[in-house]
Amino acid sequence: MLTASHWGLFYAKTKDGRLVAVRPFEGDRAPSPNLSSLVEHPYSSARIQTPMVRRSYLEKGSASRAGRGADEYVPVSWDKALDLAAGELRRIYETYGPSAVWGRSYGWKSTGSVNNAIALMQRLLSLLGGWVETGNSYSTAAISTILPYAVGGKLFKPTVWPVIKEKTERIVFWGCDPLITNDIDWATTLHQGIAEIRKLKDHPRIRTIAVNPLRPKTADVVGSRWMPVRAGTDAALMLGMMYVLITENRLDRAFLANCVTGWNEMEAYILGTEDGVKKTPEWAEIGCGVPAQQIQSFARELSEHRSMIMFGWGPQRARYGEQPPWMAVALACALGQIGLPGGGIGVSYHYESGGWPVGKGPVLGQIPARPKAVWQSAVPWKGSRAVPVARMADVLACPGKVIDWNGSRIEYPDIRLVFWSGGNPFAHHPDTRALEAAWRRPETVIVTDAFWSATARHADIVLPAATTLERNDISPIGTSTNDGIVFMRQVINPVGEARSDYKIYSELAKRLGLGDAFTEGLDEAGWIQRLYEEAAAAGAAQNAELPAFADFVKNGVHLYAQNPAETRFTAFADFRADPEAHPLRTESGKIVIYSKRIEALHYADAPAHPTWIPPFAAD
Repeated sequence: MLTASHWGLFYAKTKDGRLVAVRPFEGDRAPSPNLSSLVEHPYSSARIQTPMVRRSYLEKGSASRAGRGADEYVPVSWDKALDLAAGELRRIYETYGPSAVWGRSYGWKSTGSVNNAIALMQRLLSLLGGWVETGNSYSTAAISTILPYAVGGKLFKPTVWPVIKEKTERIVFWGCDPLITNDIDWATTLHQGIAEIRKLKDHPRIRTIAVNPLRPKTADVVGSRWMPVRAGTDAALMLGMMYVLITENRLDRAFLANCVTGWNEMEAYILGTEDGVKKTPEWAEIGCGVPAQQIQSFARELSEHRSMIMFGWGPQRARYGEQPPWMAVALACALGQIGLPGGGIGVSYHYESGGWPVGKGPVLGQIPARPKAVWQSAVPWKGSRAVPVARMADVLACPGKVIDWNGSRIEYPDIRLVFWSGGNPFAHHPDTRALEAAWRRPETVIVTDAFWSATARHADIVLPAATTLERNDISPIGTSTNDGIVFMRQVINPVGEARSDYKIYSELAKRLGLGDAFTEGLDEAGWIQRLYEEAAAAGAAQNAELPAFADFVKNGVHLYAQNPAETRFTAFADFRADPEAHPLRTESGKIVIYSKRIEALHYADAPAHPTWIPPFAAD
């Protein structure tokens, strides 16, 4: 039976109703070694097999919240658990309103467009009147905040691999390990990115360099030259390189004049005119640990060859994380190859097969997460409607606190109920102990999960969800590459009393008087067919016909043809050719290296141009 996971499509073999083996889909170009572990996945000792409620919560309700994370759990019936959860949702919305509900689950929810745990939870909360939203992500908070100022977009579409293989001479894997991180996809994947990177080992022209504090697996497999840099000092290394480009007259002055604003201020900073410190390779060596001679030769090498900087997300997951990606854009500008075939910079080659040409076909949607509210709370909204995701512990602990956030002043709402589904903040929040303490403040915590994650172990009401192997669904193939659609056939019966996410939320909606609004009269099979037929209608309009739904289900998968236009895509090519006709969505319409918008914010830790700020500088 064909189904799918974050690690790719695969065939599942069962015996006596139990999963016993998996085999990769024949169209997978680099099958993941992690697929084999899925045989054990549904039978893990960490499975939540029945609805559970914290014992003290059953006895004392929200007054017992100090015991979260320590109390034992009591198995209860589904009716009991759902009645408790629905009752608490109703009480909180009626008493405190939607601004008291944290419903922005975050994390690697299961593959599937109907049983999308996060979307289903938010669909229910939307019908109830809303919830506190979050901005940014733990993955890309700094880079996705600074790039709109610099280039007018977040994780912009990169130059495609066919162009790279034809034109590029040097590839820099900067702060990434793409053979590791390309193994997964937010939906599912055919692993074209891994296949293309592996081919670089024997490419007759392309040479690769890995800039990373640790030697990445990619460097070993591909044979990259490794340039170890001290963690958190990438910006210093890039400044030293730009000093070489400036003083050796290696800049493309025409590109800088036509396509960049703020370069003069940046050059003054690099040459020491601004602060009296010349950012020489010798200066950079003190900070980053790379010998000055290597910095010089590296800058020369990239300027003398068609070079692509494949910048990762590792350097920006740190204090002052806006500086490394902005500095990388400045370095790419100094090299002058942005918009040239095979040159410039990309920030998503290490994820979701970034750089593979997008398939010619419609994008499969998911179950809508934001229907119009049915409930209208009489309680006015208090505090901001959105907060930074990494501030969760602070928000829970400090209602009413006011902070600066990307040019705005926001006030923390007073969270009384946390509803979490499809993720585990205890695994990715910056300060686990602070989160554990703040987690005790809300009156009720409801968690839907398949496993006893740390978050589930700190809940009051725990609802056991089925895994992807235990229900039918449908999924796009390739979140970034749009390679097709797969029908995810149910392989085994749910373990224990686990239920599909769709069934759980449908039952909650029914108890809240929202059943018809939530389901729209459709069961899981009905939603799978609706999403497919919506995609088919869009495909017909694009001259990309999809087979009839019954044929799709029978075949299990439909792969899109390659779009010829996509196979020649070069990032920023139109902009470079004519900046006036193809302006970027920045303050100047060009690449911004000195931002007056950022300067106007007067943030001490966010200068108006890319800047070296030592990672452990005092606040």
